[in-house]
Amino acid sequence: MAILTRYILREYLTVFLLTLFGMTVFFLLMLIGGTAVKEGLGVGPIVRILPFIIPDSMRFSVPAAALLATCVVFGRMSSDKEIVAIKSIGISPWKLMAPIFFLGVLISFFAVWMNDMAVSWGRAGAGAVITESIEQIAYGKLRTQRSYSTDRFSINVRDVVGHRLILPIMSIQDEKGGVWSVSAKDAELRRNPDDGSLGIVLSGGSGEDPNGNAFVLPGTRVYEIESSAINKPRDESPSDFALRAIPEARGLQQQSIRRMEYDLATTAAFQLITGDLHGLSAPEWNDDRKQLRKERYRLNRLRTEPWRRWANGFSCFFFMLVGAPWAIEKGQKQADFVSIFFKVFMPILLIYYPLFEFGVQQAKEGVLPQYAVWLGNVACALIALKLISNVLKR
Repeated sequence: MAILTRYILREYLTVFLLTLFGMTVFFLLMLIGGTAVKEGLGVGPIVRILPFIIPDSMRFSVPAAALLATCVVFGRMSSDKEIVAIKSIGISPWKLMAPIFFLGVLISFFAVWMNDMAVSWGRAGAGAVITESIEQIAYGKLRTQRSYSTDRFSINVRDVVGHRLILPIMSIQDEKGGVWSVSAKDAELRRNPDDGSLGIVLSGGSGEDPNGNAFVLPGTRVYEIESSAINKPRDESPSDFALRAIPEARGLQQQSIRRMEYDLATTAAFQLITGDLHGLSAPEWNDDRKQLRKERYRLNRLRTEPWRRWANGFSCFFFMLVGAPWAIEKGQKQADFVSIFFKVFMPILLIYYPLFEFGVQQAKEGVLPQYAVWLGNVACALIALKLISNVLKR
């Protein structure tokens, strides 16, 4: 039996690693291509950002590779009548599937870790590369599109000669929401490596402040743009936290909600005592309630996120749980392992992912408990039990 176990594991790992490599490269090219087009990255930044995109691509490739390898190995064994031969000497198909299921648990732990790497280390690293390449990105878009813009900064030019911007016109929104308009005969972009700000060396500049007052920048002047105006601030979304950082963030969020509830209760009590009925119905209360709901929603997200990561990572195990008996049963009738894979993968797409997303959204809203994110996995487990039962009876 040990020889048979080693044989199955060797076959599976060979197919899995080859498939994982191919799928990872495929998803990597898709992600890096999308990022390069969106951000206007050149060859240098693309090479530097590549390691940070790999974990993100493996979030998609690991579950698919785990299922495909399962279908290929057991589908081939079934079509070659190896399953029939093994059953004829009294060995249950379960003993063939059990080592793969155990391996599926290990792969799932790896997938959870990879998901954590992708959202914490990968996204932060990719963002840092984009920030460091902001000058090159801006010049690239200005040369091809004659314009470059972010949420709070935009610049249009007539032409770009070397590093000189010909007749640039800039619009900059400050922290208070005011818009500054600046134009010049020519300019040059220079990124400050210390704080990520973008400096613009202007020649013959002029413009208007947010109040419409005109001003002149005689000679050559350096106009510094704050980094927050050109770089979108990193979203402190629960999906961007490492798993180890979520408990602390959850505790801080709970403290923030308690303080807000205490402040609202204190204000309401004071208004009741003083007879300020108008204050109790003031529009500010609606804003405060909306903010409180927003804070509670974020707390639900922080509570749901670990469950989501573990459920998503362990999809590998449950995919393999369905794929093994399915491939054994269908492999007796056809030897096309790709067809076997797609015939089991399409139902998974139509059942697992909608249930998974439904559980995640309902848990975030607080309608269902956090473990509802495992609905898709439970559905796969029930289907797998039926398939395995059919295989063991035949």
